Amino acid sequence: MMTYNPSSASILSRLHFENGINRYDAVSRLAHSHVRSSYISRAPYSFRFHLASNGFERDIDVQPSVNKGANTQHPPEIPNANSNKRILIVDDDADIAKFFKLALERAGFITDVSNNPVSTLNNYKKGTYDLLLLDINMPQMTGFELYKNISKIESEVKVCFITAFEEYFSEFRREFPNLNELECYIKKPVGMDYLINAVKSRLDSD
Repeated sequence: MMTYNPSSASILSRLHFENGINRYDAVSRLAHSHVRSSYISRAPYSFRFHLASNGFERDIDVQPSVNKGANTQHPPEIPNANSNKRILIVDDDADIAKFFKLALERAGFITDVSNNPVSTLNNYKKGTYDLLLLDINMPQMTGFELYKNISKIESEVKVCFITAFEEYFSEFRREFPNLNELECYIKKPVGMDYLINAVKSRLDSD
């Protein structure tokens, strides 16, 4: 049985405020902990911690209570995709890419991860993936540019764009008028269950 070992643990903490409009990034390496990509606005808000140690992994959600304490809950059951569909995740933030990979693999999808859009394009092979999960704001090449170039290699591949920045939505509508925004445009922060259901919906679409 795998157990949580504090001495060799890493902790990924994400702070999520609903209706968030600003993004705050910070890194803390106190007692093997790592804190990154917090989203800040106003209440209500919640915390999610990802604990990892020697093969043990667990997500814990914390919802602050009215008396300023915290109520701890385990996340709901992950929707099961029962699928052998292969998904490529491209995000320059390695922590976020790992979170997406963990969520989708728990649901039964096969996933690959890349943190470099240029190398992704250079090594892309037609017929490998059923869906591309692309961050929009990346150095060297945006997710929009990456998808346009991959479409020249494989026009049938499906895509979901993911971003924390609202200003990209108008560009998305302008560049891809034929893509369904409800299926192809996902806003960060995004929970595991929402991500999995969005991916399933996109894969099931025509």
